[in-house]
Parts: sequence; C-alpha cells; structure tokens
Amino acid sequence: MLRSHTARYFLDFGQKPVCEIACSSGRYDLATFTGTEVGAHGSEVASRSGELRTFEVARLEVLAVR
Repeated sequence: MLRSHTARYFLDFGQKPVCEIACSSGRYDLATFTGTEVGAHGSEVASRSGELRTFEVARLEVLAVR
C-alpha cells in the first residue's frame, strides 16, 4: 500500500515500510495513489532518507483500492 508522509511516499508490505518511492519526472502524481495497493516498476536511486531504499518510479499500476 502506498502512504504519504510530508510529501514523501512509501510502499508498505504487511504494514511495514519497504521502500520510499519518488517520481521526479512528474509522470505520476503520487498523492493520487495514496491508500491504494500498487505495483511499481523502476530503478533504485540514492536513498533520500538513509534508512530505506529509494526507487524512482518508471511505471505504476493500481492493484486494489482500499
């Protein structure tokens, strides 16, 4: 599930954050997908938080809406 924290977006799996995601191209407004289950395709980039891996999203697909 995608959730937001002060304009930062995280993918959760089992209610635990797995990674941070970003879309610097502007192709996806990640706020639109907050609270939905998504599948993401992209590449790992330098971590923004230093705690979790960060992925630059190239493709995003909604799997389920909660």
